[in-house]
Order: sequence, then C-alpha cells, then structure tokens
Amino acid sequence: MTCRGCRASSIDLTLNFGSWPIVHHLMKSPQDLRDSYEFAVGVCDNCGLLQLTNPIAPEILYQDYFTLSSWKNQPHVERLIWLISQLSGAEVSSQILEIGCNDGSFFEKLQKAGYTKLYGIEPTRDACSVARNAGFEVEHGFFGLTRAQEIREQKEDIGLLICRQVLEHVADLPDFLSGMNHVLPTGAPVLLEVPDSATNIYGLDYGFWEEHVNYFTEFTLKNLLSAFGFRVAFTEKVVFSGNTIIVLAFKERSCGDGEFENPPRRNALEIDQAKRMGDLWPEFRRNFRLFVERQLIAEKKLGIYGCGARSSTLVNFLGLGDLATCFIDDQEEKQGFFVPGSRLEIRASNFIEDYHIQYLLLGANAENEDRVIGKSGFSQRGIDWSSMLAPSRYLPDFWVEMATDSYK
Repeated sequence: MTCRGCRASSIDLTLNFGSWPIVHHLMKSPQDLRDSYEFAVGVCDNCGLLQLTNPIAPEILYQDYFTLSSWKNQPHVERLIWLISQLSGAEVSSQILEIGCNDGSFFEKLQKAGYTKLYGIEPTRDACSVARNAGFEVEHGFFGLTRAQEIREQKEDIGLLICRQVLEHVADLPDFLSGMNHVLPTGAPVLLEVPDSATNIYGLDYGFWEEHVNYFTEFTLKNLLSAFGFRVAFTEKVVFSGNTIIVLAFKERSCGDGEFENPPRRNALEIDQAKRMGDLWPEFRRNFRLFVERQLIAEKKLGIYGCGARSSTLVNFLGLGDLATCFIDDQEEKQGFFVPGSRLEIRASNFIEDYHIQYLLLGANAENEDRVIGKSGFSQRGIDWSSMLAPSRYLPDFWVEMATDSYK
C-alpha cells in the first residue's frame, strides 16, 4: 500500500475494525439500509503517518455534513484570532482564503476583528449554503492544485491561508499541499489546525472516524509541511475535539508538482507505538465491554451521552449497540434519528428519566464534559458516568493503566 503523504510503498496495517456504514448518514428508521465500507488503519514505515488504508470517496462523504461548525463549542477561537493579528503578518485588508470554511462561523469572528476580504471553499452543500446565506463569498467545491492555479489567476495575492480541521480529511495530500503552496506568494502565512493523533497513539484512543483519513502528530505534520515548501514558525496544542495541534507556517519555497524535495525523517518511537496500539486493540475492546457490563448490574440501563463522530464509531467498534439503550444528544437536528451500525436511536436528555438510564458513557469532547455534567446534574439524579473519549479525567481506570503500560 502507498502512503498518501510521502508516496512510499511502506504502509504496515495496524488495525482492522471490519466494515461499517458512514456514521453521519443518520437513519430515519433502524431498518434503513446503508452501505458498509472497510475501516482499516495503517502506519507508514517511511514517514510515520498514521492513516486509513482505504478511504471512502469524498463525493460520498461530503454531499451534506453531520455537524456544522456553529454547533460546536470552540473555546480556542479567540486565541486563533490573536495569533493571526499578532504573528501572521496579515493585515486587516489582506485577502484571506479559508479552505473548508464550513458554515462561515470563523469568518464571522474574523469579520468582527476587522478583516474584510474573506473568501472560502467548502465541499458540502448544506454548510456552503449556510455560509452564503450569511453573506460570505464561498465557493462550493474541492480544493487542489488545479483550483489553486485558477485562484491565482482570478484573485489578488492571498495574504493568509486558513485550513482548520481539514487536512485530516484529505485523501490526496500531495495534490492538496501542492495547491496550498501554489496559491500563496512566497513568504505568505498559513494557519493550520488538525487533531493531534498522539492521543490515539499514546493514549490508546480508538475513536477513529471514516472522514479522518490522516492522523497527524506534531512530528508528521511538520515533516509533511516542510516537504511541500513550508517553514513552521509556531506550534501550540489545545484541548478541542480531543487534542488539537495549531500551526502557523510560512511558504518558504515553491515545490513543483508536490514531489518530496527532501526525504522524510522517520520517527521510530511513534511508528512502534502505533503498531503497539494495534496489537492492544483486542484486549482493550474486551476490557471495555467487561467494564460496561460491570456497571449494569442490578438491571441498570446504559446511555451514550453525546452522538458525535468519534463516539458513534467507537460504539460500533466496541459493539456496544447490544448494551446501550440509546444515544442522548442536545442537538435537536439529530434527535429522532438512528445511528448507522449500532442502530441506536438519538434522544433528547429528558429521555434519561423516561428510559430509566442510570449509567452514562460520556461521548462529549473533554472541553465540554464538566459543563454537561454540571448542567445535567447527574450526581443529584443518581446517575453514574465515565468517559469514552480521550483525553478526559473520567476515563475508566483500566484504560489509563493500559495506556500507561503500553509505552513504559
């Protein structure tokens, strides 16, 4: 298998979860039919990039979207605005391009900060329509080298490129990175944001998602950017949808058609740990199911609080559909639907009492957990809970112990 980053034929299959339907293609009935796709993970022995080995075609994944950006709590956004204003060198009058701008919610923050020339590209129809209806100039389509060449001819010089929570979705990394390089003049800044997959590798986080085909660590992200002509000037990590890496980089040189000009540097420790994570999956799955079964003594009922992408896939991988009563989610747009794979219904929080649920697995992101716990008053209602998403202080003890022991 060929690595989608460095293009070497050096992928070592580390995890095979079987075949599953796309979790964000929610069902109106548990009897609805959905196509299933192979879900396997490999690591490149050449550059270290963790990745899905057989990604689903983007045209299938991104017709419409599971979660609009404006639905999410994003506590780090003000920090991003500060980084742009203080470290990027971009002026408020600079032409800004955001690739994968979703519903334009980050444009709203930029606009309030005084930035006036905002242009976006968004592949999903529903998110693109929301952004356009908000008055932003947003193109419906995918980004790559061909589109970058057209933008260079049509637009003034791009003064800042923003790409938040997008690069992990891209199946053709060389084409995408070549496009990023081509669309920018030399010296121009790029603000990138990707999930930090060190959480997967070192924290035994098996919450993979079919849309996230690339799983970057700080090392593999910097390595990829350097190969495509970018110099990383600043990195930072924040807690958001797991852990997130923020990078500010600058175009240092042109990179031609995207071939690596420098050989990738290997990180043997990360590669070995990624393979170790794969080896531990059967034991982890067995321990997690035993843990849940122990919580359900005395006829307790189980609910999954938070129907997000990672929680939905992890419920499928762990086979919790036969143990759980339903998903609980406060997002009204999801309620009443069923999750492909587990076929669990998504209900509002009042169904905790209606279904007599006494134990909850938290599928909320770590930055939202304490707010959810406090708002819902679990303790006062006699409800016990633990988390099923890393990083969290509410992870089961067996998980923390396995993760600690895995890299001693």
